[in-house]
Amino acid sequence: MKLENAFTIPVPADEAWRVLLDIERIAPCVPGATLTSRDGDRFDGKVKVRLGPIALTYSGSVAFVSLDEDAGVALVDRRVHLLEERDGLQVLAAAVDVR
Repeated sequence: MKLENAFTIPVPADEAWRVLLDIERIAPCVPGATLTSRDGDRFDGKVKVRLGPIALTYSGSVAFVSLDEDAGVALVDRRVHLLEERDGLQVLAAAVDVR
């Protein structure tokens, strides 16, 4: 599956670049997302998603692999796990590794 989206931000490119790379600043803009820890350029967090009666929690991490400010390209390594809750315990239901 390929998801694609484009939008225009009414600020200079260098300012938008700084903000978009500030994970701690933009994470609250994602509904249900919380950061749980940071280790250098690696960020761990969770996202809770609800669709009607179905509630899912994803746990994962993102790390910057390379940054090219001149080209405006940031390459990230993402690892995502779907967690299920059984008897009050969260267990791994699926895992996705995207590079």
